[in-house]
Amino acid sequence: MHTTTLFIAILTPVGGVVRFTYEGRLGNEMFEAAAAIGVATAHNTTACATNAGSLSDVFVGPFPPRCGMFGWMTAEAVKEVAYARFTMPSRSNIRLQGYRQSWRYFETIAPKVREMFQFRRPVARSSLFRGAVGIHVRRGDYTQAQHGHLRIPPTTYFEHAMRQYPAERYYVASDDTEWCKRQAVFKDPRVRFLNGTPARDMAALAACDHVIQSIGTFGWWAAWLSNRTSVYYRDMFDPGHPTNRMIVPADYFYPPWTALGPQPTKYM
Repeated sequence: MHTTTLFIAILTPVGGVVRFTYEGRLGNEMFEAAAAIGVATAHNTTACATNAGSLSDVFVGPFPPRCGMFGWMTAEAVKEVAYARFTMPSRSNIRLQGYRQSWRYFETIAPKVREMFQFRRPVARSSLFRGAVGIHVRRGDYTQAQHGHLRIPPTTYFEHAMRQYPAERYYVASDDTEWCKRQAVFKDPRVRFLNGTPARDMAALAACDHVIQSIGTFGWWAAWLSNRTSVYYRDMFDPGHPTNRMIVPADYFYPPWTALGPQPTKYM
């Protein structure tokens, strides 16, 4: 009986633990883990995950351990006000819900988060991309009606951004490489296309001297991890869409980055 009780106590977080669940793909998981650790730190406690994510396969960590088999379901659920809005919970012993896509959750522990999100070998390949500019082009599911809350940048945005960062090499990571290859702006001989795993492509973008973002958390994290200059699409959020009614763009976009809109000029 004593052994069983001790075993359950080890597996079961008690007190003020901040629980969270991994949802979505790589960029979403990164926000969820970083936000949970930030909230836990603010309340002088620890975080744990209710399920297994993929982050340990990509980054050195360490990441929050799995929650115990008992107790986490009874913790109070705290919903987010909006997916891109910072709202620090006033208490611990909670289950965080939502994507928590704001840098403000973990700004006070940013050095720790950067160490945690160092790429594992052989994912990292930084020396190959020095002096280059990384470009993220997200399309995929965001071209569909159900994701109309975000505006996909036009090709003139990428033209404008490349003018801001003239370089001998541009590396493009996209979930629709064939579409990119048909666009005049990416037919530039200086443009090269990445075709690795999402983790390797994020590592490549993060290793570049500058990052041109489009939409989505993948490019966000590539820019944040690069810790260098970056531009983002100024008109990403559709303010008239009901999904965006409560978001705060300043909570989403990292302050050192530069907002950039499309520039309808003739291609370079």
